[in-house]
Amino acid sequence: MELGRFRTWITRLGGYLSILNFGMILYKFVLDDPLGINKEMWILLAVVGVPMIMLFDVIIMMPSELRYSYDKNKRFIDLEKKIDRVLELLGEKEK
Repeated sequence: MELGRFRTWITRLGGYLSILNFGMILYKFVLDDPLGINKEMWILLAVVGVPMIMLFDVIIMMPSELRYSYDKNKRFIDLEKKIDRVLELLGEKEK
């Protein structure tokens, strides 16, 4: 039995549910006119703010996260060494 498979599914499901939960909370928050700001201004803030956060995540956070995960995964490191060795034997490795 592979527990990693189930953990992956549960993590992905949690990600989808968190998006739904965030949307519902945001909807209720905006309807209550918090901080005296009207709905249209909150929608504008969300339309501008969310893409900026996503851009920051894709450009800065995700590569750092992937590099950290990669460096911790012994199989990836071993595979990279094997590929380097094959390329070296073929004479195609850049120096």
